[in-house]
Amino acid sequence: MAAVVFHATHGVEFSEDGTNPWAKFVLDNESTGLVDGVTKRVYRFETSDTKVIARLRKVDDYGITEVKAEKAAADADTSGSK
Repeated sequence: MAAVVFHATHGVEFSEDGTNPWAKFVLDNESTGLVDGVTKRVYRFETSDTKVIARLRKVDDYGITEVKAEKAAADADTSGSK
């Protein structure tokens, strides 16, 4: 399975016990920018683990959204060309 990319509005980390994260969103400098005079920070997490993908799709907090395949591919092309 191809990797799936998720974005969030917060740098969050999910774990069962507080020590072993199964998902960790980190600042995505490529997607962070100035919007209407306010710095908009975007945090990113990428995985191909189907269980993790299913769990994140159920999270309704932290502004977590799944990046559609076309956008994820464009992001990868942009970051790979630098």
